[in-house]
Amino acid sequence: MENDISGRLLKFVMHYDGKGFSEKLVELIKEKPLTIYLNDKEFITLLCYPENVDELTVGFLKSEGLIIEKNDIKKLEISKDLQTVHVAANIPKLSEKLYEKRIVTTGCGKGSIFYFALDSLRTQFQEIKRKWHYRIILDRMHEVNRTKGSKNLGGLHVCGLFNGEKFFIREDVGRHNALDKIVGHCILNDVIYDDCVVFTTGRISSEILLKASKIKAGVVVSRSTPTDLAYEIAEKLNITIIGYVRGGMMTIYTAKERIILE
Repeated sequence: MENDISGRLLKFVMHYDGKGFSEKLVELIKEKPLTIYLNDKEFITLLCYPENVDELTVGFLKSEGLIIEKNDIKKLEISKDLQTVHVAANIPKLSEKLYEKRIVTTGCGKGSIFYFALDSLRTQFQEIKRKWHYRIILDRMHEVNRTKGSKNLGGLHVCGLFNGEKFFIREDVGRHNALDKIVGHCILNDVIYDDCVVFTTGRISSEILLKASKIKAGVVVSRSTPTDLAYEIAEKLNITIIGYVRGGMMTIYTAKERIILE
């Protein structure tokens, strides 16, 4: 049985409950390829959850340094099947050239980041301009953990972004895609997100840390753990990493001065 209403995909499976097998109807997570054509050239194919693909496209181009602001986008057209996007944009020549040298990372699916030459152009040391109370971190992470993909299905990564006023949440099969969707939403809707807090349900890898640094996030939060490379980058850029945020607990790894502990 398959039911595509509201994007849901239902299948009958055999489930063992510890006593015996029985037929059970379950919901599966959709994963589709999204091919981005940039200035009439096939640019990249992302595997993603087919929702908010306009935001994903814009956020991806922003986080990879290919656009700076909304005005750089001259045209964005999405196919009806949500599997191709055609973008016409003003691309810096240096970014376009350096993007040809990219490496596959440990992100979910096939992620990519620049060599450190371009990363260094898009990241910088983060001064502590704003401090956050630890209760805010706990409360917002609780909201992330309650979303459909995180709580009910368990098959989607969830990211959140809090700018001090508004809290945005997006879901995807890859945590980097989920963050790109939020960034794309902010760009398309003229939302200021400098010095924000980024939340993710996945581990804090070097890739997600670099993506957060490129949007000048001061804090990256997860219910999981950071990698050693993410830790090293966070120390150099003065970004606060908070891991294992669950059950009312948390571990602050770097730049603890940004968090109000009282």
